[in-house]
Amino acid sequence: MSPRVRKLIGSLALLFLIGFWAVASTIVAMGMMNADRMLQMVFYLVAGLLWVIPGAAIIAWMQRPPRARA
Repeated sequence: MSPRVRKLIGSLALLFLIGFWAVASTIVAMGMMNADRMLQMVFYLVAGLLWVIPGAAIIAWMQRPPRARA
């Protein structure tokens, strides 16, 4: 796969990931409206940072050099 196509696919995957993460964390946060403030703060901290793991994997995949042809 060419680097150009890989970056296009990776960019679209990152956009999907961020959109999905925002909707999913909002749904969970709405369910936690009556929870303790400290629990909410921990949730927002974790939810705000945890998307970086799959995002970094996508970016690492995008930056891989193309395979040498045999």
